[in-house]
Amino acid sequence: MVAHKFVLDGDGVQGSSLSGRATCYLNDQRARRVLSKVAEMAKGRDASISQIALAWLSAQPSITSPIIGPRTLEQLLDNLGSLSLQLSQEEMDTLDTISSWQD
Repeated sequence: MVAHKFVLDGDGVQGSSLSGRATCYLNDQRARRVLSKVAEMAKGRDASISQIALAWLSAQPSITSPIIGPRTLEQLLDNLGSLSLQLSQEEMDTLDTISSWQD
């Protein structure tokens, strides 16, 4: 998850080094709601955004294995930290609801 590389502000995403497609996705209102909630959960758990996102994905019945793409050892170790996280049912429900494609 590349979300930890960005800062949301009132106008969109700052600090983007990704392609226009990724920036466009992160400027989507639903995506911004999800990213904001994941960031809030991460702060409350003393975890990274990537760890929360990967823990959420790993808990989805339809996901057999999230695909990670670390470019550094630090990113790999951070991603592996998600294996020790278990989100509560309330956290799962919150993220499922705000990420739903059906508003």
